[in-house]
Amino acid sequence: MIRDDDCPDTDSIGAALLGVVTDALPTAIAYVDRNRIYRYANNSYLKAVRQSASDVIGQSIDAIVQNEWLSDDVIEMIHNRVARALNGMASEFSFKATLPDTKEEIWLLATYTPDVDPAGRVRGYVSLFRDITEEKAIESQLQERATTDPLTGLRNRRFLEDVAAQKFAEAERGGKTLGLLMIDVDLFKSFNDQHGHATGDEILCQIAKAISDSLRLGDIVTRWGGEEFLALLNSTEQGQIILAAERIRQSVENLHLQPGTLPHPVTVSIGASLCGNDPTQLDQDIEAADKALYAAKMNGRNCIETSPRFSGGGAADKRKLDPEG
Repeated sequence: MIRDDDCPDTDSIGAALLGVVTDALPTAIAYVDRNRIYRYANNSYLKAVRQSASDVIGQSIDAIVQNEWLSDDVIEMIHNRVARALNGMASEFSFKATLPDTKEEIWLLATYTPDVDPAGRVRGYVSLFRDITEEKAIESQLQERATTDPLTGLRNRRFLEDVAAQKFAEAERGGKTLGLLMIDVDLFKSFNDQHGHATGDEILCQIAKAISDSLRLGDIVTRWGGEEFLALLNSTEQGQIILAAERIRQSVENLHLQPGTLPHPVTVSIGASLCGNDPTQLDQDIEAADKALYAAKMNGRNCIETSPRFSGGGAADKRKLDPEG
């Protein structure tokens, strides 16, 4: 017969049971007190930080959160979130870590929940985090698909709209003026009508590569729709923008694409313009390039036309420029 005083108290049973349960969870769990000292860490937490219980329990969070596997920016962010938790504010955030043994980069999602006593005083916080590397990879793949043209492999309209603010900010910091090139395949409808969409698609892919190969690192080229392409250039001078347009025009012309019985090779017309300083006005900037493209079409195709934003721009110019000068 077991006497009541031989039995462990309810609190001890609860604590032991809680430890068994949390140790079985894949989520990393730790408790840090108001002095930033670890008071508990489950097996998943210890495994994640590559430490034993004796190395963690009783130690300051500063001893565990180290730049051996975290960047300085991430360490600063974690300390800021710890301060928020100890001030009674919960938070959830993700960060990238490098495993010290394998140098593998992983993504972690962390949640800090304050532990507040009945009097409203913060006693510490509960830290939970889990590996979201696979989720991040899937998210990245979906983002890549959403911002990439499936036919040509170029970026699409959505990508340009997403990065526009960043590109404008970079240009402003560097004292640059962004350039725009609106590029359209001449008489493309006749290619499709005579040879079918498969041939038209192949032509678009070759032209997309020619355009991409003609631009510099940091320039962005997108398939804008149908047979139209739009390039955002990091150029600082009008002459550089014109030379980039001419490199594209010549590259496409030098492909010598003339399928079947077409009486003319495949060429492109290009409208060149300059961007203003406001990314919210990108639509107006693109419209200026589009009007210049229309002028190039009216001037005989296979040529470059500049918008009135260029010095002396807006006049018909069917010359084939020499990219060397």
